[in-house]
Amino acid sequence: MTTFKRISAALFGGAMMVAMVPAANAVIIDFGTDTVGTTAVFNEDGFDITSSSGLVFVGAGDTTPGENEAFPNIAFFSGGSLTLVEENGNAFDLLGFDIELFIPSIFNFTVQGFFDGGGSTSLITPVSLVTEFVGSPELDAFTNLSSVTFFGDNAATFSSIDNIEVVLADNQGSGNGVPEPGAIALLGIGLLGLAAIRRKKRNI
Repeated sequence: MTTFKRISAALFGGAMMVAMVPAANAVIIDFGTDTVGTTAVFNEDGFDITSSSGLVFVGAGDTTPGENEAFPNIAFFSGGSLTLVEENGNAFDLLGFDIELFIPSIFNFTVQGFFDGGGSTSLITPVSLVTEFVGSPELDAFTNLSSVTFFGDNAATFSSIDNIEVVLADNQGSGNGVPEPGAIALLGIGLLGLAAIRRKKRNI
């Protein structure tokens, strides 16, 4: 095998190894189930949700106006809290969620994220009726988490949560193994460069 072929093979193999690293995909927990009622642990798309009351109540409703889901359900909680974890203990990022208020007309809603390596971050915000936190800069700090807890500010609070968007941190978990376009482009540029050097040597 010539030096050119060896270098080409090494470049191709390295680029494909980088390109084929599994990429985690974001999931939206929309409580899309045909079963409503209470459960000790609600699981969807590899994430578990538990309640401080011991039971998670999933009922009919949708916090996103005009959205047409197959099973438009939401998780209700009153005064207590809901905690979200990845079922296998992997770290994850919180990207967004919808919160809907029933009682009172406005209240302070708290989201507390616990970092996988220790420590925590919190978001305390007033909520009125339906409030969406999707792509919000307020959630930028909610990365590499071991768990997230959602709760209202008092026992009189009655609200619901829906469309919790999360993604595994640092590309943990499984992916589809499809090569990234950027890696393929870099591979092509590298091979073209080697071909040009080979042609130049032949002409000398």
